[in-house]
Amino acid sequence: MATKKATNKATNASGTTPAAMAAAAPTATKADEKHDAIYGCIVKIFHDAGLPHISTPDVKIVWSKLTDPPNIIEQLGNGIRDCIIGQGFKCTGLAGLFQILQNKNKVTTVSALVDLIEPVVTK
Repeated sequence: MATKKATNKATNASGTTPAAMAAAAPTATKADEKHDAIYGCIVKIFHDAGLPHISTPDVKIVWSKLTDPPNIIEQLGNGIRDCIIGQGFKCTGLAGLFQILQNKNKVTTVSALVDLIEPVVTK
């Protein structure tokens, strides 16, 4: 018995077609690509360093608690920078920024960290 092929004309419970739902979504921009690359690199490098998993952009980073191993700030800064470069972007060093955040006992969310890093990342 032949099966009926799904089409974009199917509707969900609200009567909206998948094509209409997709049309309402914004188109990706270069800024979105940069933001996603930075966020992905932060998640990856924190994981690689053995730090707690970053599950959402609102996870808080208490910089003064990042002391083990002793070179963790440099590890994070260099790792995130290198990861961003590996994604096809240019990025200046980040260890200095992270050291300031630690020295000043700052707390940032991952989302705020992405916002801090974005200006020094270019294509």
